[in-house]
Amino acid sequence: MVSATETAGNEMDGIIKKYDVSLSVTPETPVWPGDSAPRLPSIQRLHRGDPANLSALDATLHLATLVDAPFHVFERARTVDALPLSVLIGSGPGGGSATSPAD
Repeated sequence: MVSATETAGNEMDGIIKKYDVSLSVTPETPVWPGDSAPRLPSIQRLHRGDPANLSALDATLHLATLVDAPFHVFERARTVDALPLSVLIGSGPGGGSATSPAD
């Protein structure tokens, strides 16, 4: 699900629309072929007398919305923490952009 948030920019920018293209992580979240589906087992539950409701997450890193850094496929490339934020803003494979989503 794509959601839009309007945020006030400076006087030169006007209003900026941001689109959140994040996917939720559930046991039904699609995964890369060969990867295991995410599991969210209950660790603690209030109804069992535990002090809190607590779940764990067991999943591969290729899950939901993610960024593959160049290091994923090139030995001497940047890791995701070294990528400039600017490479994550703009047009995407869906044909939309940070200010105009694909229809």
